[in-house]
Amino acid sequence: MNEFENDPRNPINDPMIEYKEVEVFDYDDIDNVEVEGIMPSDYPDFVDAFISSADYRGEPMTEKQIETLNEDSDFVYNAVLNSIN
Repeated sequence: MNEFENDPRNPINDPMIEYKEVEVFDYDDIDNVEVEGIMPSDYPDFVDAFISSADYRGEPMTEKQIETLNEDSDFVYNAVLNSIN
Protein backbone atom coordinates (compact mmCIF):
# COMPACT_ATOMS: atom_id res chain seq x y z
CA MET A 1 0.00 0.00 0.00
CA ASN A 2 1.34 3.44 -0.84
CA GLU A 3 0.84 6.64 1.13
CA PHE A 4 -1.44 8.15 -1.53
CA GLU A 5 -4.12 5.50 -0.87
CA ASN A 6 -4.91 7.00 2.55
CA ASP A 7 -4.39 10.62 1.52
CA PRO A 8 -7.65 12.61 1.92
CA ARG A 9 -6.82 14.43 -1.32
CA ASN A 10 -7.09 11.14 -3.21
CA PRO A 11 -10.43 11.25 -5.09
CA ILE A 12 -11.12 7.62 -4.19
CA ASN A 13 -11.39 8.73 -0.55
CA ASP A 14 -13.96 11.45 -1.28
CA PRO A 15 -17.30 10.35 0.22
CA MET A 16 -19.15 12.65 -2.19
CA ILE A 17 -18.01 10.66 -5.23
CA GLU A 18 -20.01 7.56 -5.94
CA TYR A 19 -18.11 4.82 -7.72
CA LYS A 20 -19.73 1.82 -9.29
CA GLU A 21 -18.14 -1.48 -10.01
CA VAL A 22 -18.24 -2.33 -13.68
CA GLU A 23 -18.03 -5.84 -15.00
CA VAL A 24 -15.59 -6.32 -17.86
CA PHE A 25 -16.62 -8.73 -20.59
CA ASP A 26 -14.62 -10.69 -23.11
CA TYR A 27 -16.70 -9.69 -26.12
CA ASP A 28 -15.66 -12.83 -27.98
CA ASP A 29 -17.68 -14.82 -25.42
CA ILE A 30 -20.94 -12.92 -26.04
CA ASP A 31 -23.40 -14.48 -28.46
CA ASN A 32 -27.13 -14.88 -29.16
CA VAL A 33 -27.50 -11.10 -28.93
CA GLU A 34 -31.09 -9.90 -29.29
CA VAL A 35 -31.62 -6.25 -30.20
CA GLU A 36 -34.87 -4.33 -29.81
CA GLY A 37 -35.94 -0.80 -30.56
CA ILE A 38 -34.56 -0.70 -34.10
CA MET A 39 -36.54 1.93 -35.97
CA PRO A 40 -35.83 2.80 -39.62
CA SER A 41 -36.48 6.45 -38.81
CA ASP A 42 -33.44 6.32 -36.48
CA TYR A 43 -31.11 5.44 -39.35
CA PRO A 44 -28.13 5.77 -39.31
CA ASP A 45 -27.72 6.33 -35.55
CA PHE A 46 -30.34 3.88 -34.19
CA VAL A 47 -30.38 5.77 -30.87
CA ASP A 48 -33.45 3.89 -29.57
CA ALA A 49 -31.96 0.43 -30.11
CA PHE A 50 -30.89 -1.64 -27.13
CA ILE A 51 -29.70 -5.13 -26.25
CA SER A 52 -32.61 -7.05 -24.71
CA SER A 53 -30.82 -10.35 -24.13
CA ALA A 54 -27.57 -12.14 -24.81
CA ASP A 55 -25.54 -15.11 -23.64
CA TYR A 56 -22.12 -14.88 -22.04
CA ARG A 57 -19.98 -18.00 -22.11
CA GLY A 58 -23.05 -20.07 -22.89
CA GLU A 59 -25.21 -18.70 -20.04
CA PRO A 60 -27.98 -16.09 -20.27
CA MET A 61 -26.76 -12.68 -19.12
CA THR A 62 -28.38 -11.11 -16.07
CA GLU A 63 -30.30 -7.83 -16.24
CA LYS A 64 -27.35 -6.06 -14.64
CA GLN A 65 -24.96 -7.51 -17.23
CA ILE A 66 -27.31 -6.47 -20.04
CA GLU A 67 -27.50 -2.98 -18.55
CA THR A 68 -23.69 -2.79 -18.50
CA LEU A 69 -23.56 -4.06 -22.07
CA ASN A 70 -26.04 -1.38 -23.17
CA GLU A 71 -23.71 1.29 -21.78
CA ASP A 72 -21.25 0.34 -24.52
CA SER A 73 -22.77 2.28 -27.42
CA ASP A 74 -20.25 0.88 -29.92
CA PHE A 75 -21.23 -2.69 -29.03
CA VAL A 76 -24.94 -1.85 -29.29
CA TYR A 77 -24.46 -0.12 -32.63
CA ASN A 78 -22.51 -3.07 -34.04
CA ALA A 79 -25.18 -5.45 -32.73
CA VAL A 80 -27.82 -3.38 -34.54
CA LEU A 81 -25.85 -3.53 -37.79
CA ASN A 82 -25.39 -7.29 -37.39
CA SER A 83 -29.10 -7.82 -36.77
CA ILE A 84 -30.25 -5.88 -39.85
CA ASN A 85 -27.75 -7.43 -42.25
